[in-house]
Amino acid sequence: MGVKVGKMLESDGSFKKYWGPQSFSYLTPSGAAATGFTPAPSTINFPAMDMTRFNQAFTKVGGTPPSGTYWTSTECKDGSEYKQVTITISSDGKFHLGLKSKTETAKVRPMKLY
Repeated sequence: MGVKVGKMLESDGSFKKYWGPQSFSYLTPSGAAATGFTPAPSTINFPAMDMTRFNQAFTKVGGTPPSGTYWTSTECKDGSEYKQVTITISSDGKFHLGLKSKTETAKVRPMKLY
């Protein structure tokens, strides 16, 4: 189905394998380049949303609504060619998920969990 192309170093400097519900591995389809999937860029577009209501969810509590491209909570080593999921939110209400390598730029959005 795919070939393993690498893992990040753990906090103790070693590589570990993960299996089970919390498992993860960087995979790419057999025969594809290790730096991404074809055709590139890979994106998922969603229908436009009501931006007034979306922005109010942030401004009502004194926050700033997100706008632009953000890294998701998945983690790849900075400067690596491994693709990481991004979400792009535009002012016209459109948003999409995409894949970018960590050599490209995106914002980091700190989230506060309650």
